[in-house]
Amino acid sequence: MHITKSAEQITPFGGLNFCLDHYHQSGLAGLIDRHLGPRGANAAFGYSDIVANQLAVLLSGGDCAEDLGEHLSGPLAGIKGLSVCSPDTLLRGIKELSCASRKLRHPSSGVAHTFNINAPLNDLLLKALRMTGQLSRDTAYTLDYDNQVIATAKWDAARSYKSCYGYQPGVASIEGLPVYVEGRNGNSQASFEQAATLRRMFERLAANDVTIGSFRADAASYGREVLEVVQAYTERFYIRVRRSAAMEARIGEIPEAQWRRVVLAGQ
Repeated sequence: MHITKSAEQITPFGGLNFCLDHYHQSGLAGLIDRHLGPRGANAAFGYSDIVANQLAVLLSGGDCAEDLGEHLSGPLAGIKGLSVCSPDTLLRGIKELSCASRKLRHPSSGVAHTFNINAPLNDLLLKALRMTGQLSRDTAYTLDYDNQVIATAKWDAARSYKSCYGYQPGVASIEGLPVYVEGRNGNSQASFEQAATLRRMFERLAANDVTIGSFRADAASYGREVLEVVQAYTERFYIRVRRSAAMEARIGEIPEAQWRRVVLAGQ
């Protein structure tokens, strides 16, 4: 048995040393500070520190910023590359990165819909994926788009079609990697103003030299305006058709000889 005496602080979250070392060595910390700029002359923590603290909370099993003060400040004090801040500083830094929401009213129902469009953070997301080699200039990717209800008890959450209060952001992903996020309240159905959302998404991707070859989405994207936008930015698209009596009638008019049998996911 070999015993080594050490004066270094022992922490149950030592694995964070590897994570944060990669965070700095990959250039992500520098990218965040360059892209978002300084927080202010009197700020002791930059935005890369804010992100590092948030990562430390999540990777240590914390649920909220307050865990940084209540449970994690001591164990995290010895982590290399992490300047531990207070929960208030963490929340203040995150709030500084937010942007004002937009209110849009449905022309027929009159229902007010809340959108949150954060272009700087979406640009940062794409630049980070490019810097880490997860996206390249030389590939035409398949992009997936969907809206997902996230149940929450936040004060501004609206009732969704799933009979719960929450948000319903639109999320685009490439090979499982999120590449664009646009906030929506829970009462905003996916089809409402989706063409405008997708146009903003494609413009952000193009501005960051990400090429989309194919687009995939569910029936919420089945509409003329959406199809026109998708067709303008991609070579091909796969969108599930909404079934209706009129559609069934049109399908029935197609001669059997024009159908081709295919196998999708074993079916």
